[in-house]
Amino acid sequence: MVNCCDCFAFFRRTPRQSARGVSFQSTTSGGTPHKDGIAQARDAFGLALAAVAVTLAKEQSSGELAVLNLYSERMRQMDFNGCCALLAQDAAYHSMNGDLISSRAAIEVWTDEQARAGRRNREERPWVQCNSAPHMWSREMKVTFPSRITHDVIETATLEDGNITRLDMAPKCPALRTAMQFAEARYEHNDRKALDLMSVNVSWKTWDGIEVRGKDAVKKLFRDMNGREVKREGTTEFECAQVNDVGGCFVRDLDIERVDGIKVKTRQKLYIMGELSELDPIELPNGERRKCWGMVPKIMEVDVLTTEEMVNGKWMKCDSKTWA
Repeated sequence: MVNCCDCFAFFRRTPRQSARGVSFQSTTSGGTPHKDGIAQARDAFGLALAAVAVTLAKEQSSGELAVLNLYSERMRQMDFNGCCALLAQDAAYHSMNGDLISSRAAIEVWTDEQARAGRRNREERPWVQCNSAPHMWSREMKVTFPSRITHDVIETATLEDGNITRLDMAPKCPALRTAMQFAEARYEHNDRKALDLMSVNVSWKTWDGIEVRGKDAVKKLFRDMNGREVKREGTTEFECAQVNDVGGCFVRDLDIERVDGIKVKTRQKLYIMGELSELDPIELPNGERRKCWGMVPKIMEVDVLTTEEMVNGKWMKCDSKTWA
């Protein structure tokens, strides 16, 4: 049953009153205007649509969360085929050190290889929906890598039509990503990439007593190292020695051998802090491109200390407080 105030007013009018006059009076009497039946119906319809949209959004979020929880459960069970069945065919996986693995099949192979090498997820926290992107979810956890080092990691998942389309792994500490990228650049002998990760006033102290300052000096040092060393190999990944809100100290072990036959085991320390740097320009709605600046983790200092040296065919401990 629909109650229409204008209809009641029409039937209550006196013989001398017109329907139009009564309708107008009903909307203004008492000094409090009210909406006619059409406006009320329109508002009610709008509220109903909004309620339906909220319900659908909740159902969609609930469905996405169920997919992610199932993905996590299958990962704990090491059911990698079942995990990847929840991925889109063209899904992408971005690893901690910046590697991109494309396609569901490639991700399944990579995940299985990592697990066989000893990688495990630990202390997984619940998935949380991102406020800025409704189809993006994230969670924190600890990951033990094949090197047996454990890092705090943030995993981000993006879904579309009930399938996971993208997975991103990032260190909880941004400075750690810089350290990992530096290790990768040095492994690839990519001096330019390594220098891009450094502060303009970077300081580098070598294991054999050389100290230089500035990117140009470090660039020359790299060339000298390539000429006098036959081996420089990281035997461990970077670990967090100390971390705070502005940066951190990260350490790893290096084996170095010079052309003159000297062999040493060393410990390399990176000191990383945020530095104001120019970022990619932003494009305004009018097409104009404007420079953008922000704090970026940069390597401020590199120290390499000798821990052991090969003497007469035997490894001898060195005093880590002094240069070798």
